[in-house]
Amino acid sequence: MNKATVIKTYKGIFEKAEQIKESYASALDKAKEEQGELVQAIQDGEAHLHELYKAYVLGDVSLDAYQTEQKLLQDKKDILHVTDMKIKDIGGLLTEELQGVLAELREHAPDFAKVNIKNKADGVKKILEAKEQYLATLNQIQKEVGESSKFEVMLDRLKVEVGEKDFSYASRKAEVETNISTYHSIKNGLDVTPDEVMKAYFKDYYKF
Repeated sequence: MNKATVIKTYKGIFEKAEQIKESYASALDKAKEEQGELVQAIQDGEAHLHELYKAYVLGDVSLDAYQTEQKLLQDKKDILHVTDMKIKDIGGLLTEELQGVLAELREHAPDFAKVNIKNKADGVKKILEAKEQYLATLNQIQKEVGESSKFEVMLDRLKVEVGEKDFSYASRKAEVETNISTYHSIKNGLDVTPDEVMKAYFKDYYKF
């Protein structure tokens, strides 16, 4: 299985997992809403049934009317019991379906491992090639900068030769040293810091 096929396969399976999670999340929200409405309806129904019972005792309503309301209230309680069980079972049903998704992913695991290992190796190779290009660019820039900066060193050494100075500390190393990042740097250095590597590598993936 080639890279494009593996990625397409895994993308499809993970999209299925997201759809499953969204479906159960939606079902849970609806069930909880239904549960809340039923609880309120039962509370209201019990208060109403109590008043109806007093009316029945006083002979203002028939036994059939009272029993009809009593049955309606019991029906709501039965539905609430089913809804409570639904809410309780949703987590387990979701896990069961996601285990099926995981099993499907494992079927393709060998092909994925081969593609993933090669993909990572190819990526590292490209980055290392870019690193070599960066280092070559540094050397080229050094030659361009050196066309003028070398005279600073030569001038300082000439001062020693004519006796104006006892010793020359002049060096072109400062061109790099003063531009290397430090903990307290407030400017970007010529080097690439670990933090810059992480941010560049995961740009648009993680938020730093």
